[in-house]
Amino acid sequence: MTVRRLVVPATKGGWNVLKPGSKRASSRHPTLAEAVRRAWEVVDHAGGGEVVLMRSAAPGIPEGWIDPALPALDGQGGGSRSG
Repeated sequence: MTVRRLVVPATKGGWNVLKPGSKRASSRHPTLAEAVRRAWEVVDHAGGGEVVLMRSAAPGIPEGWIDPALPALDGQGGGSRSG
């Protein structure tokens, strides 16, 4: 089973790290870099998986996803790793 964490913009500023399907953030961070770092810590601790960055906090809307396979020009692309 692939472990996945979502990094989404928080409604009041900053960034949230969420488990897919969760209604509450598992952690909140003032910067994107801190949120991504924490998401990777969780995924790595579980043995590998994916971190997906979203443009909006509206889960279920495909347009909100940033394709983790594509490198982003602004350095905000998603990604996956194992082990």
